[in-house]
Amino acid sequence: MNDFSKRTFIFYFVFGKNKVKNCNILNTKSPIKRSNISISKDSSLSIGEKVLIRNSNINIDNGTLIISDNCSIMNANITVNNGTIIIGEYCRIMCNLWVRFGGKISIGKYTNINNNSELRSDESIIIGDFTQISYNVSLLSKEITP
Repeated sequence: MNDFSKRTFIFYFVFGKNKVKNCNILNTKSPIKRSNISISKDSSLSIGEKVLIRNSNINIDNGTLIISDNCSIMNANITVNNGTIIIGEYCRIMCNLWVRFGGKISIGKYTNINNNSELRSDESIIIGDFTQISYNVSLLSKEITP
């Protein structure tokens, strides 16, 4: 069994029934429950201490996702295609985050983004600290076509 296979097996063993593809995150003590995580070869995922990821889908393709300490990611869909998402400390994310074409989303500390909201960025979206975003809100970095 090669090194990558060992890491993948250990991830499955430690985190249970989560579906994981190309993931080598092992040093987190954060609970990941009922979530799918897919990371391409040229991508990175950093999960801070005491982060809860539950009922979420995370797909990273040639990009970076940084989740800082004490965050909750619940019922979220996070897609990074050639871009970066940075989530500050003590955030609660329950929405869709989508970055592509070298875009960036930066979410400040103590920020809450509620259900059915969506942030899409082809360029840059910066959310400050102590921000509350309500339900069913869409934020776009520019006019984006599906």
